[in-house]
Amino acid sequence: MIIPEEPYLGFAAFCHIAGAFCLIPALLHTRTPQGTIAWLISLLAFPYIAVPFYLILGRRRFSGYVETRRRQTDPESAWGN
Repeated sequence: MIIPEEPYLGFAAFCHIAGAFCLIPALLHTRTPQGTIAWLISLLAFPYIAVPFYLILGRRRFSGYVETRRRQTDPESAWGN
């Protein structure tokens, strides 16, 4: 039988599969190497907690973040003009 008899096993399998599917965008689109490693470890180790947090916080919803940071750290660059 594909669906387990115990309902919590189905939920656990769903959470782990969702965590595995969130790994690819986390690997490809995270801004810093430290953030990538943090998301990968948390999505693999704690998918029940990390998947909802990744879906809320892990995506690129802050437009202009990188440009603003570059202007703050290097005001003489081409980004500052």
